[in-house]
Amino acid sequence: MSATATVGEARTREQLAPRHRVLLHKDERAPVGYVAYVLQEVFKFDEQAAETLYREAKFLGVALVAVLPVEVAELRYEQTRSIALTAKLPCPFSVEPEW
Repeated sequence: MSATATVGEARTREQLAPRHRVLLHKDERAPVGYVAYVLQEVFKFDEQAAETLYREAKFLGVALVAVLPVEVAELRYEQTRSIALTAKLPCPFSVEPEW
């Protein structure tokens, strides 16, 4: 089997893996700077995109951050929880299956 076939097979497996949505929920106790920091550090959003997602969650109650393979979504969620625990702030993120 060639290296190209292996890369292609890995991509196919990732595409077929169950996908989960990472959500940002409205939480008045979570300051915009903190939420923007988490979005930039964990999800690699730029500052403007992070603030836009924060505003969307604030006005709509929830915002879609990402749709990822289940393992990646859970890892990112755990990273957000770790930052929240260290900062002694709420974790306004959740993970749910993509239907």
